[in-house]
Amino acid sequence: MTNGERPNWVEARGNCTLEGTFEQIMASIRYDVKCFDKMHERKPRDRTIGFENGCLHKATVWSRKAGPTPVDDTVSVHIAGQCIRVCRNREHLFTVDREWNEQTLTCDLKISGEVYSLWQISQKAIGDLLFG
Repeated sequence: MTNGERPNWVEARGNCTLEGTFEQIMASIRYDVKCFDKMHERKPRDRTIGFENGCLHKATVWSRKAGPTPVDDTVSVHIAGQCIRVCRNREHLFTVDREWNEQTLTCDLKISGEVYSLWQISQKAIGDLLFG
């Protein structure tokens, strides 16, 4: 058999690491922030959105609403122990766990035991920050 005829489960399982999962989640969030910025580049808006990498395994998405008293809002994503925690303004929102799925040969991302896709995790993490 060639690699085209069978899935490369070894590579897929090898990438089902805490660091690899964190990077995939952050890539999805960065993509969504970029799409939001592109959607609003020619329209006036009441907020500025930014993204910054913190230490090795922490990143923050921030929103600043314009006005006489600017309002800051942040979502941080970081590795905590063997999971990934998502917080908004220092308040815990949810935790992402990962689990190798031998049936589908994928790394399942779970929140409270339910499987979520990367875009669903991104929406759950920053949806209110972007559109709230």
